Amino acid sequence: MALEIDGERRTLPVGVELAAYRAVQHALVAVRSAGGEAATVALRYRPDVLELEVRGAPAAGGGAEAALAAARERVTAHGGTFDAGAPPPGRRVLRAELPVAAGG
Repeated sequence: MALEIDGERRTLPVGVELAAYRAVQHALVAVRSAGGEAATVALRYRPDVLELEVRGAPAAGGGAEAALAAARERVTAHGGTFDAGAPPPGRRVLRAELPVAAGG
């Protein structure tokens, strides 16, 4: 797995940090490394949101769909948005935004 971080890392509200951690954890179940390419997780610290993006090849099976549902539930419970829309063929891109108070 590769990790990309953009923006100034800062302390987040505990609930948001836990929701982000678990959403990424669930999203990684729904993607896998393929053809020597690692799954990628991107964290983007913005003034009012934490953006999450997980990219990789789609994992097979019902466990992947259940994991996506769990990630969506975590994010939306904190007022965020979650999208696992139509990716390019052979890829899966999951995006989420979790609102955070400006200044943390």
